[in-house]
Amino acid sequence: MNEAASDAETVARALADIFPRMMVSLARLGGSRSSQALPLTAPQLKALYAIHVQDKAMQMSELAEALGVTQSTATDVTKRLVRLGYLIKKRPSGDKRVVCVSLSLKGQKIVREMQSEKFQQFLRICEALPKAARQRLLKSHQLILGIYSAL
Repeated sequence: MNEAASDAETVARALADIFPRMMVSLARLGGSRSSQALPLTAPQLKALYAIHVQDKAMQMSELAEALGVTQSTATDVTKRLVRLGYLIKKRPSGDKRVVCVSLSLKGQKIVREMQSEKFQQFLRICEALPKAARQRLLKSHQLILGIYSAL
């Protein structure tokens, strides 16, 4: 094995070890008061964020792909969100088999509240870092996002 591959494996192992602990620490750092007070599951919150990020109505197949689940699972996740008023379900004209969901005003409001809480969590992290480290953190996360998006 060449040196570059060996280094990549070493870093990948370290990241695989660190990442779950980071996620647990981040959740513990500022367990979202909004999400804790809501009668929503983690997959339902994830669906709200996925639709928010797309900034448009999503077909059930698109949502399923974004969540990494089957279409029937995505449908189950959204049923309760529609019933609770966080999502709006529409059938575009032309194909009665296609179902699209979008955030309602109530859904938009809760996503904004959770984003504000996340901002406060990240602000505490950034304030604890020297300026140069903040920039490196940002650049590394932008790089990782770019790689994820290309996969």
